[in-house]
Amino acid sequence: MITRILYTDIWVDDFFFTLSSEEKLLFIYFLTNERVNIIHLYQIHDKRIEADTGINTPIIRKAKVKFEKAGKIYFKDNFVFLKNASRFEKYEGEKNEIAKEKLFARLSKQTIDWYNNINDTPIHTPTMIPSINHKSYTIRKRKKLTENVDPNSVPF
Repeated sequence: MITRILYTDIWVDDFFFTLSSEEKLLFIYFLTNERVNIIHLYQIHDKRIEADTGINTPIIRKAKVKFEKAGKIYFKDNFVFLKNASRFEKYEGEKNEIAKEKLFARLSKQTIDWYNNINDTPIHTPTMIPSINHKSYTIRKRKKLTENVDPNSVPF
């Protein structure tokens, strides 16, 4: 099972606060449904959304317009793009980059063009600065220190 983190401060977010109960459910659904992936761009039909949430299609369409006008979630041809999701979920590493490339390779040129038009960072540009990992340095340093210590001189 895939896990998604939903920060509790969503409940005090100015935009989220103004949403109706149905819109809040839909917003959370778009962030957490089983089709969400590491590129935050996925395809889902309104009938599936209606079946999963119990919310009627006209209300879903109205909410989509509201989310798009607010610049939060974008929709085109049954595709959903979570505009700001990369701020909260950062997938790093070589394996994740390969997985992202595979997901983008499945998309049509029109979908990629649409994505590039609404996204601040084009697909082929890294979306984040890699983190610096000092773990290997610390382990090597600790190993050197323990190699030079006489085991009989350890006080415990």
